[in-house]
Amino acid sequence: MDESSLLENIFQYRPINPVSAKGLEFQPDIRFTSSNHEIFHNSLLSILHNNSSKNKSIVFSTNRFENGKRRLIGGFADRFKGLASAIMWSIGANRSFKLDWTHPFQLDEIYDFPFQQIENRGEMPTIDLIDRNRVESLPSIIERGIIDFTPVEDEIIFHCNSVIMDLLKLEEIRKKFPDVDLDQEGQPGQIGQQELMASILSIFRILPNENETNFLSSFISLKKEFSSTIGLQFRTGGGGEWRDPEWGSPQDIPALIEEIATKLPQKNGQSLLYLATDSKEAKETLLQFSHPRLKMICSNGPIAHMDRSTGDLAIQGSRFAIVENHLLSNCDKIYTVRGGFAKLASCRANMPLTRISLKKIKSPKSIPVVNKKKRNIMLQNNLMSEKLYSTEHKFLYIGVPKAATRSILSVLRSNEFTTSEFNEPISNHLEENPSHNDFFIFSFVRNPWSRILSTWKNKIANPNEEAPRVIIDRFEELYYKMPFEEFVDFVCNSESGNDELGDRHWTSQHLFLEDNQGNLVPDYIGRLENLEQDFSYALSKIGFDNVSLPWLNTRRGWSSDSKSMKADSDFYYREFYSTDLERMISERYKEDISYFNYEF
Repeated sequence: MDESSLLENIFQYRPINPVSAKGLEFQPDIRFTSSNHEIFHNSLLSILHNNSSKNKSIVFSTNRFENGKRRLIGGFADRFKGLASAIMWSIGANRSFKLDWTHPFQLDEIYDFPFQQIENRGEMPTIDLIDRNRVESLPSIIERGIIDFTPVEDEIIFHCNSVIMDLLKLEEIRKKFPDVDLDQEGQPGQIGQQELMASILSIFRILPNENETNFLSSFISLKKEFSSTIGLQFRTGGGGEWRDPEWGSPQDIPALIEEIATKLPQKNGQSLLYLATDSKEAKETLLQFSHPRLKMICSNGPIAHMDRSTGDLAIQGSRFAIVENHLLSNCDKIYTVRGGFAKLASCRANMPLTRISLKKIKSPKSIPVVNKKKRNIMLQNNLMSEKLYSTEHKFLYIGVPKAATRSILSVLRSNEFTTSEFNEPISNHLEENPSHNDFFIFSFVRNPWSRILSTWKNKIANPNEEAPRVIIDRFEELYYKMPFEEFVDFVCNSESGNDELGDRHWTSQHLFLEDNQGNLVPDYIGRLENLEQDFSYALSKIGFDNVSLPWLNTRRGWSSDSKSMKADSDFYYREFYSTDLERMISERYKEDISYFNYEF
């Protein structure tokens, strides 16, 4: 496959002749999910127009320097997420919005938009909300507000690579949209991230050159021959000149295709599938694969990263990435394994994005899920466990509930370390902070039979002060001093007890540690049963030896006179299990048992 030419033989399964672009629109018109969204959209455009004459401005800049060296902002998706936050900040600060997007090319070379472009001269005051800076600054922003946090100078440089939805909750934003409920992200009729991005992306109208026009026109013409069109974005991480973690293998392509095929409507003719990927090998694998319900195509556009490629490749490849993203927006359905690229395309079209887990394709869950929408929302909530990282010492710890998380955090929060904390699912965090993939990532797990017994003791049989509110009161099937046998039956056999609708204290442990592909993220996974030794090893990996681990939960059964410091339930948990209860836990947590090599 020749990648030297941008668009020669665009579609690999057959040549496509140039098609006239007359009358074709390559960017879908804004789609409104609700009347609230339409009101918000129109208000947004009106405010930006009225603010355009203001002397003071917020300048979203992709030129970020430190000690004379260019620092990363992010790829195409990360940049537009940060741009969205900058626009909302400009509204809250009552300033005009400007752009400094000149690397690897000026944005107005491929987009038409109503904002002034300037050049970051390097001497302007700066608000930097990239990765750790965002996490550390957000509490102050929420407390002080946008206006108080913004320097008084006329032009303020704004660096950001994520959508900061908390800005919508601030009074400076809320009062600009009096007729719109901005409080509850993602709820029906309200403004979530997708609605916000859909409105902002609609402002930027693509201006493709001749070759890019032919590319998009050819696809739009071709899609008329099929019953539906499917866009699949598959990021492997290993196909470019830059260094990325390997997030997927080209050999996974057949499994992805088979999974997508199962979701096709019955007797609906043949569908067209377009693969967008950062891997030449993935494209080659696709072209060698066939399916009776799908015609599969890809392009030979150059593979580049907007922030890390150099020279002509950076320019050509970044332009092609933008054009390809618009192609995905013109598909009827968009699938992805991970990454923000497909999410951006789905936001532009304001349509759902379907994520596929390769792990779950190969190892389906034992407990079926009836309500998929509710499942996705609730599972994300369940994975909001405590996590902590240090940019200085380059480590990241993932807390798993009921696996010594509080004791470990007490050490990592000490003065020995400079840390930042978060509780979002690890896959979301690593997507927003790709550099953290290179950190030493570690976690701890626990024997599933012991873990469930401990959950029952601490939350049901002898609950702490918060347990009734956070556990018992949430599930009508649970009650104070509920017998252990009934609790196990609830966790293993009820809909409310499964991973999707249950509580994080009995959610399967591997889910806290997986990326969106179903791969385990940590470089090292210790065992609660060998906590002292395993934690010492983890500390040695990040450069700290001879740091003692405090034992918190002494009233919950920690044996302070034991060198192993095991929980008392880890000594005698078997006494609580009949043969049937043992089997129920074995089936419920079979993936944890297999992953972490546990036995009863």
